[in-house]
Amino acid sequence: MLVGLLARQLRELNLTADQRKQVRQLIVQTRQSQRAAAAHSRFDLTVLGDPGSPNYAQAVRALQRRAAERISRESTLASRIYQVLTPEQRRNLATLLAADNIRMQHRREQMQRMRERMRQRMQQHHMQGPPQTPTPPANPDSSGSPS
Repeated sequence: MLVGLLARQLRELNLTADQRKQVRQLIVQTRQSQRAAAAHSRFDLTVLGDPGSPNYAQAVRALQRRAAERISRESTLASRIYQVLTPEQRRNLATLLAADNIRMQHRREQMQRMRERMRQRMQQHHMQGPPQTPTPPANPDSSGSPS
């Protein structure tokens, strides 16, 4: 997650060929360590999905450790990538991240407003009941009166 966020910003920093090579090497090394860690830790979803299982607490702790290790690897990678950047690129990165944060905040607010509108529509729909089928207009020829 951290690296994905950083990767989007790196495209806009005009890295040199040497910097791109260094960043790729760092990412490859991190992916290799992630694969190795994943190969040694398989999780039984039947246990994680069943809080009544006697092994549930142990499975949750193992999953928490794995998540913490992933965050640690990603933050270490982000720090190493940051060291590859020039001082100007670091300043630009901070600006890009701040702008991205503002965009994400606006998106969250838009989504919240949309969810609120949907909730209101659902409430109105439930209060009104099912839609009424309109009664067809009377046919003047079948009114039963003599012509």
